[in-house]
Amino acid sequence: MNKLSVFSRALGVLAVALFGLTGLTVLGGCASGIAPVAPPKQATPAASGSTVLGTGFNPTTNLFYTANGASGTVSVFDGATNKLSATINIGSCPTEIAVNPATNTIYVTNAIGGSMSVIDGATNTVKTTLTTVGAWPYAVAVNPVTNKVYVAEWVSGSDQNLYVVDGATNKVTTALQVGDYVSALAINTKTNTIYAATMSTVAVISGSNDTVTATLSPSTPYRVPSGGVDVDETTNTVYVANTSFGPDTITVINGVTNQIIATVGIGGTAGSLSVNPQTHMVYVTINGATALEVFSGATNTVVDSINLKYAAEDVTANAAKNLLYVAEGSEVAVIDIAAKTTTDIPIQ
Repeated sequence: MNKLSVFSRALGVLAVALFGLTGLTVLGGCASGIAPVAPPKQATPAASGSTVLGTGFNPTTNLFYTANGASGTVSVFDGATNKLSATINIGSCPTEIAVNPATNTIYVTNAIGGSMSVIDGATNTVKTTLTTVGAWPYAVAVNPVTNKVYVAEWVSGSDQNLYVVDGATNKVTTALQVGDYVSALAINTKTNTIYAATMSTVAVISGSNDTVTATLSPSTPYRVPSGGVDVDETTNTVYVANTSFGPDTITVINGVTNQIIATVGIGGTAGSLSVNPQTHMVYVTINGATALEVFSGATNTVVDSINLKYAAEDVTANAAKNLLYVAEGSEVAVIDIAAKTTTDIPIQ
């Protein structure tokens, strides 16, 4: 394991003490051996079953996926019927999912297992398991245009914590340091730009040479961690969920100039977020709350709230069908925005 500074350890203890069971609590349902500063996914109330920590969607095959932290599995669902079609055994404490629709490959980080599972979407089998992406791989994103996979390790200090994997060979081609404790990654495929949300900043990375080109401070003056990040590729706008000791906010950033456009109060401890680039709506999970906040990219205001059965860990937008896949407790919620209906599916 990479060594963490005394300051980072102290900050983690302080943050957990102040937040309680909010944005910096232990991964729900996962095995023992957590990081000295725990990642921002929280343990949500669940009657039984696996704690769902991450979601993913393939628009080409119309399949959606859940990372089940407690059971070390990935569930595969038919997007047309919402029926379970497969369960895949992977690693210890799977947390995040990224899908390359061009190659029909699914990437899942195993936070405690120190690995990333590479799944063949055609056969629902693990093609390979990478153990070269750090001791605490947490966030993952894939650029289907360049076939590069970006894996962030939950670690602090000068150690390299962002790994670039060639999707054709499954080999790490580059490793760089982007900031302490990366909690989320997003990619603008049109500009080939990667955004890494760290404990206090967002690193802007050029996908052409995989180097950091800018470091943004969206949560100033609070500077405690950025919980989620996503990009509206249509408008080239970046959205960052800031979890802080002060008012919790969404920061809106111009992707061309890297300038902050707006900082808006979200009314709770913001966590994961996902953008629908067709409607320009941003959906934000609130740690400990059984609701999603709906943020309008057109007006930069919170315009609605969607009730949930359990508090949400992660959200993924299906832009084409205007659906949301929400990891909540031991279930995944499928939300039809237009119909205003929610289907809760237990994870077996």
